[in-house]
Amino acid sequence: MSAAIESFIFDLDGTLVDSLPGIEDSVRFALARPIPPLRPLVGPPIRTILGRLEPGLNEVELDELTARFRKAYDSTGWRHTALQPGANELLAELRNRGRRIFLVTNKPAFATGRILAMLAIRRCFAGVYTRDSRTPAFASKTEVLGSLLLRQWLDPRVCLMVGDTVEDYVSAIETGMPAFIVANGYGGSSGIPAGCSLESLHDLLVLLSGSQTSSKGMPGQLAGQATAQSPRGEIA
Repeated sequence: MSAAIESFIFDLDGTLVDSLPGIEDSVRFALARPIPPLRPLVGPPIRTILGRLEPGLNEVELDELTARFRKAYDSTGWRHTALQPGANELLAELRNRGRRIFLVTNKPAFATGRILAMLAIRRCFAGVYTRDSRTPAFASKTEVLGSLLLRQWLDPRVCLMVGDTVEDYVSAIETGMPAFIVANGYGGSSGIPAGCSLESLHDLLVLLSGSQTSSKGMPGQLAGQATAQSPRGEIA
């Protein structure tokens, strides 16, 4: 990819923030029993996670379980969220460079707004897009990304998705943009092409700080390493 990156689109859970403690507490409340470690499951909407934990539930029972989780998480669970190492520094660096920053998350708008306010990072984003940003809700993160691109008049070729799961990577590729996936999030780097995987946000900050910038203000080295590939690994 030869064009400089103009806009950065971040996932929230596992990428910019560690929300796992609050999610686990709220799932335990909803299920009223001990639970296995949730790190490998976090990423999709909570209804999907609960369905994987309780595969025998019908739709009504799953709705009720999701409502119990939401009651716990929206009251106290969201408070147990912290920024990932390097997140503040990376967002500040991008703002200093004049880059546009957006947030795309599966987390509902209510909890997302409270977390961004608590962590004092809402001002960093030119737009925040959640699965329930519209009614009916978006069916996938790919749909959310597509809506963001249309509403903000963004060229996906000069955007970069930064996430932590295969879903984030595939959603970026399906909308025509390159992606970096941080391995220290919840999804790991399994299934992600080596050139699109970073250990952490700190590595992205190092790429930004250590590369010569183009006339548009973004490093050519960063653009080259974020080459868009299909889920099968072909160059898109």
